[in-house]
Amino acid sequence: MQKPEIIAGEIQNLTDARYFAAREVQYLSFRFDLNFNGQQAAAIREWVDGVQMMGAFSYQNAQEIREIATFAGLDSIETDMFFDPKAAKELSADFLLFQRIVLETRTNQQELEDLLASGKNIYSGFILDFRKNNLDFSDLRAGQPLDPNLLKGLAAEFPLYLSIQLREDELDLLLEDIKPTGLELIGGAEEKTGFKSFDEADLIFDALEEKYDY
Repeated sequence: MQKPEIIAGEIQNLTDARYFAAREVQYLSFRFDLNFNGQQAAAIREWVDGVQMMGAFSYQNAQEIREIATFAGLDSIETDMFFDPKAAKELSADFLLFQRIVLETRTNQQELEDLLASGKNIYSGFILDFRKNNLDFSDLRAGQPLDPNLLKGLAAEFPLYLSIQLREDELDLLLEDIKPTGLELIGGAEEKTGFKSFDEADLIFDALEEKYDY
């Protein structure tokens, strides 16, 4: 089985970026909001290499996204599930595009399938976000918000990246049962400048290394 790609999400500082780059993830993803801008992303980019830079956007329009992405030297762009499809198609001519889809306890399965199908020729990947509404792997195994067998079928048809809270001893089950293209692991705020704990991420990466000999 092919090893999953890893998106390191919500990178906010150089400590995160260096850690995840050293772990050889495929993407470092910056969330551009009022607390993070293109200058900060460009500065971090100077210190890491060998990894693709992704920008996650939510309220910006296509022109603003393009300007920030060009200035920061981004390789790929993440939009939300409400982003205009026409604008997304235009951006996809110059950047790899990913779409974040936030799942809820009552996510309509047919609507999800329709959304994935409509974006198949625009987006290079779909990030299914369980974290936003505090859904974890135990919820998924219980059929919330999606039947695991349905999710497995969707993962066989579409490039799905799962952003979901799970323990290292649940990793095998997730990868064997669902077979997603990849996972999103989350960065976060530093406890103090240059210092933070990566204990949980270490457990996941160590389990991946043991399984796939990274």
